[in-house]
Parts: sequence; C-alpha cells; structure tokens
Amino acid sequence: MTRLTITLTEQEYERLYQSARGELRQPRDQARHLIRKALINDATHLNANSDVTTRQGTHAAAAS
Repeated sequence: MTRLTITLTEQEYERLYQSARGELRQPRDQARHLIRKALINDATHLNANSDVTTRQGTHAAAAS
C-alpha cells in the first residue's frame, strides 16, 4: 500500500476529526474513506459522461 502525506490547516483537521468522530473512525481512516468515496464518485461520473474530453478545476497530487 502506498502512503501519502497531506498537510491540513487546523480548520481542515478539525473538520476531518469531527467527521471521523461522527462515524466512529480514526481521522486517518476517515481521510481514506473520503478520498475513496470521491474517487469512486468521480469515476462513476466520468463513465456516465464519457463524451466529455476536458475537465476544468481539477487538482492532482503525486505520491511515491
């Protein structure tokens, strides 16, 4: 499994922490859950709109 380090502001971490508490998860597990959920949703959206060739406002992060 690849590890990824993400820098969060205090406000972002607090929101992640509260979200994790609400779902009885550790913040690390909640971050993974939210990322997977977004990626799966994005993949589903892309498959539904396969004729779209460009996407604006996307951000990418690299991990090794």
